[in-house]
Amino acid sequence: MGAFVKVTGRPPEESIRAADLSTDIALAAIQLLSPGDEMRTIARASARATPVWRVDISRTEGGGFSEGTRIQAPALARSLELIEHHIREAEPSLRSMGQRLAAFLDASSPVPDLDEAWCNAAYWYHKALAETLDTVAVAKLETAIEALFRAENMSGSKRRLHESFDVFFGLSRTDTITPNSSVTVEQFAEAITTARSRVLHGTWPTLQFDLPANKSSQAVSYSDVELLTRVLLLCFSIQLDAYIATGNPIDTTDAFFAWIKAERSAKPASVAAAPTAS
Repeated sequence: MGAFVKVTGRPPEESIRAADLSTDIALAAIQLLSPGDEMRTIARASARATPVWRVDISRTEGGGFSEGTRIQAPALARSLELIEHHIREAEPSLRSMGQRLAAFLDASSPVPDLDEAWCNAAYWYHKALAETLDTVAVAKLETAIEALFRAENMSGSKRRLHESFDVFFGLSRTDTITPNSSVTVEQFAEAITTARSRVLHGTWPTLQFDLPANKSSQAVSYSDVELLTRVLLLCFSIQLDAYIATGNPIDTTDAFFAWIKAERSAKPASVAAAPTAS
């Protein structure tokens, strides 16, 4: 399947790179709207695309060989009609994310830093899904969250995670992430940032199937971190549309968060539940 990306006002080489990155972000939007393991490997053909066919040959105890063949085409389990249905159902979210991508391409956004932060995070999300090792995938997902909120460092990442649970879900750091869970927001945030830090700083083996636990013996799973990242990206984009519509948005994460909380206080509503892995 081909795609046409319109890029204006850039030199040819820069235009090609911008078109490639825009395609990656657009694919991330599709993955955000239509999640699942079979969607993890969708990619540009000129990027990190998985071979459609895989053949594994093994030597048997009798000295012979056995062969296993797999089809690895992305989204093979989903019909094109089903994917189109998902996109139609989520059209408002898709349109919102399209605004973020358009702002990246034509630099016309009234909040360029916030729009760029979303695009950076979507890029990391897309790259994380392509990883086969959970250790690497979770490190990239946490990087996506850091990029989204411009966390700057590990302590800033924890603070932003605490703030995001308050802003988007109405949960404080001492609240449990779900009514039936014993894990608090603080423990969950620490588990996510600890996993990334230990993997990237070499204090936990990258080539390990399990993820490291934090000092409270709390560990996270790939599905938990992927779900949180996905929900934060979607909520961020939708809320940013409303923030821009005020006509005078301040282009900082702190101002954006303060506006969301002020809007929630002005219009009392039921508190949104934190995301839970299915």
